Amino acid sequence: MTSDSLAGLGRIIKKARRDPEAFSTLYDLFARDIYRYCFSRAGNHADAEDLTAQTFIAVMEGLSNYKEQGKFKAWLFSIAHNLSAGLQRKNKNHLPLEAVNLVDRGESPLGHVIQLEKVQLASKLINELDPEEQELLRLRYLVDLSFTEIGHILGIPPGTAKKSLYRLKDRLQTLAAIQGAKSGYRTDD
Repeated sequence: MTSDSLAGLGRIIKKARRDPEAFSTLYDLFARDIYRYCFSRAGNHADAEDLTAQTFIAVMEGLSNYKEQGKFKAWLFSIAHNLSAGLQRKNKNHLPLEAVNLVDRGESPLGHVIQLEKVQLASKLINELDPEEQELLRLRYLVDLSFTEIGHILGIPPGTAKKSLYRLKDRLQTLAAIQGAKSGYRTDD
């Protein structure tokens, strides 16, 4: 976020603390990303909607205690992360990361089949990762958080988050190349 957008967010937060009606602006800014994140963790719309609502209820209740340090988004996603983790412990159910953004790109039927095979390979590789590694991918690529925000949520230094992600990407690319070679198609397109 730029310093102008951070200042604007700071004003919105201050207003939302005084006026519950102004809270809707915060909701409008972040609800879509929170829902996508919760959906990727929960695997279904009903639980994602519940988690999104619970997240914003917790934010509304905790907003008076929030200390503005330019980390509102990290604080918000920390709440969603903790609520989602609780649900996931109960259900052991989540949607694969790649399924959240799977859209028809107007490809030819052959292109679609090739893309589907790549998605299936990615799904297989991602599902074999530790939950912590899956969460790192989810926070970076699904909700586009900075390494500072990811570090705040996961309780690790930003440099560790960055290094872990790059190592994980390298490992996934190597595994994808090996699996792709076994399947007879290239993974480097």
